[in-house]
Amino acid sequence: MARNLHRYGSVQDIRATLKLSPLKTIEECDYELEQEQRRQNRSTVIEIIEVQKRAIIRKKGAKNE
Repeated sequence: MARNLHRYGSVQDIRATLKLSPLKTIEECDYELEQEQRRQNRSTVIEIIEVQKRAIIRKKGAKNE
C-alpha cells in the first residue's frame, strides 16, 4: 500500500486527508485502494480501445480514398 501513496500527493497532503477522514480499518483502506485501482485500470483500458478505434477508422478512411 505504501508504494501507492505517491499518487495522493505529499506526505503533508496525506496526513491532512487522514485527519479529515474518519478512522478506518486497514481492510477498509485496502478495499478502497483496490476499488480505485480497478477504476483506473478500467479507464486505461477504455483509452486504449478508443485509440485503437480511431486508428481503424483512419485506416478505413485511407483505403476508401
